[in-house]
Amino acid sequence: MCGVKKLAQELGGNIKMAKTYLNKNGYRCFSNSGKQVSRWAAEKKIGRRLKSGEVVHRGFRGKRCNDSDNLWVFKNQSQHMKKAHTKKKSWF
Repeated sequence: MCGVKKLAQELGGNIKMAKTYLNKNGYRCFSNSGKQVSRWAAEKKIGRRLKSGEVVHRGFRGKRCNDSDNLWVFKNQSQHMKKAHTKKKSWF
């Protein structure tokens, strides 16, 4: 199961279910801010706000799965492309 409700449970949060929508690229975003759910989830996973330029990569379960074990944060787009989009995915 991939979703905001499961993510909140994983993170030990007791949050109200926020309204979300799929943007034109198929990524889930919060209706009130437009922020991608994956970026919010990554911030909760690493315990801080993402820095400008940091990239969140969704792993083997695709762009709609925002579970914490499916997200990785890269320092920049260059690092993301080198490590996440190569044939040898040793970082998994």
